[in-house]
Parts: sequence; C-alpha cells; structure tokens
Amino acid sequence: MKLHRLGRTSFRAVKSKRDYLRHRNSYNWLYLSRLAALKEFAFMKALDEHGFPVPKAVDCNRHCVIMSLVQGYPLVQVKQLQNPETVFDTVIGLIVRLAEHGLIHCDFNEFNIMIDDDEKVTMIDFPQMVSVSHQNAQMYFDRDIECVFKFFSKRSNLSFQEHINDDGSEADTDENGRPAFSSISKSAGFLDKELTASGFTRKDQDDIEKVGETCLIKLLYDVWWAFCLLVQ
Repeated sequence: MKLHRLGRTSFRAVKSKRDYLRHRNSYNWLYLSRLAALKEFAFMKALDEHGFPVPKAVDCNRHCVIMSLVQGYPLVQVKQLQNPETVFDTVIGLIVRLAEHGLIHCDFNEFNIMIDDDEKVTMIDFPQMVSVSHQNAQMYFDRDIECVFKFFSKRSNLSFQEHINDDGSEADTDENGRPAFSSISKSAGFLDKELTASGFTRKDQDDIEKVGETCLIKLLYDVWWAFCLLVQ
C-alpha cells in the first residue's frame, strides 16, 4: 500500500504566500495526492498490460494505491551484482522501451529500481511520468539515462562502448554513446489513449505539472532568500 501526500506541507506554504493558483480552490493536498495516486495506478496498470516489469496494480481509492509486493531490494542497497553488465543492459533497455511506447519515467534511478536475488529487475514509482511529446521530454530522458550510467560506472566500475536494446538489437546512440532520444521518439507512443481510458486525463496531468512548477518556484525563492540572508 502506498499513500500519496503530494504537497502536504510545501504546497500549503505556497498558497499562503503566493497567489499562483487564483480561481482554483480545488488545489489542496488531498486533491493533488488523489491525482498522483490515480496517475500511478493508471500507469502501473497500463505498463503491466504491455509486459513491463512493474508491480501489479490492484486498486486505487483517494490518495491510496494498492499494489502487489515486490520481492526484492532497491538497487541502491545492493553492494555487488553477479552480472552487472546484464542488469545495466536491462535497465537502459527499459528506459528506451518506455520511450518507444511514448513515455518517460522522469525519475529512473537506483532508488526506483527493485532487484531480486536472481537479479530480475522491477521498476517502481510512476506519478512523475510524462509523454515523449512533453516540452522537456529530451531533458528528462537524458537525465534518466545519465543517472543509470553514473550509478553503474561508480558501483560496478563499468565502461561503456555501445548499448544493446532488450530485444538484442543495437541502439542508436549519440556522440557520448548514450541512447539517442531523437531517433527513439520518432516512433509514436500509444499509451496516452489507454491511460485516459483508465481514468487519468490530460487535465489531471496539467494540474500536477502546474503544481510541480509552483513548488519549484517556491523552492528557488526560498534558496535565493536564504542566500541573501547569508551574505548580509
């Protein structure tokens, strides 16, 4: 069971100090958390139906998501892998495959990758996922890729020459040897319609993104204000 508490504290502070969301009285922490839970449930269900290694989505009610228990550990807790190259190829292959289906995880790192004793990978945490048509899609995709490269470079001391997709084919890469978003995104994704049918609409996505931008503005303002106090 996962309880979403999006904006429980930070967004309340934003509302009290800034009128970014005038005329939108429905923006409260429970409303936002319900949207996040609905999005995670819808994405998890759709990804499972298309063969992605994700927990089984069982039910969603208010800000609560019920899913199957993953028998494994967060990758960040695993000190040594028996087959780091294989796990690396699997993980990168999942990012590429998601993009080929029209989606980007946006937080694909060692904290959101589960691995069991047989080194079978399961990905988790989907409220922040976006479409490849998002205005910042390439930045999110490249960030996910870079997080995985850095982790395996440090933890398993891997060097990277080329990448192989999870179907065995060689992936198109950029000048740095990373999977190239420009070539991957040419194939149109088709999961948006299925996710809308699951109950998560484009309006819901827009609401979550607006809140995310507002919280980021609040964070930057707080950092700037703290810096000003320090230099006085």
